[in-house]
Amino acid sequence: MKKVILCLVASAFLAVLSCNEDKKSEQKSTKIMEQNSSK
Repeated sequence: MKKVILCLVASAFLAVLSCNEDKKSEQKSTKIMEQNSSK
C-alpha cells in the first residue's frame, strides 16, 4: 500500500515539475516575441 502512495506522490510531483517547466518556456518565448516585435 505504501508503494502505491509513493507512486501517486511521485507522479504528482513530476506533473508539477513539468508544469513549471512549461510555464518557464512559455515566458521565454513571450519575451523573445516581445523583443522581435520591438525591433
